[in-house]
Amino acid sequence: MVFHFLNRGVGRQPLLEKPDDFAAFEEIVAETLDKSALRICAGCLTPNHWQFALWPERDGFSEQRNSGDY
Repeated sequence: MVFHFLNRGVGRQPLLEKPDDFAAFEEIVAETLDKSALRICAGCLTPNHWQFALWPERDGFSEQRNSGDY
């Protein structure tokens, strides 16, 4: 099962403004993927929002997500 995750700035305010902000965000995503059993199927990163279609590498991700263990 593929999950859709997104985050949008309140009132269309930017989440990321400078090239360094985008680079830092991408680094955090890479670090998170190294520690979790997720694959990015698709993604979009813009100044005021980001979204990813994530595919868990194993069953049970939705239960993990609901428990706060991810």
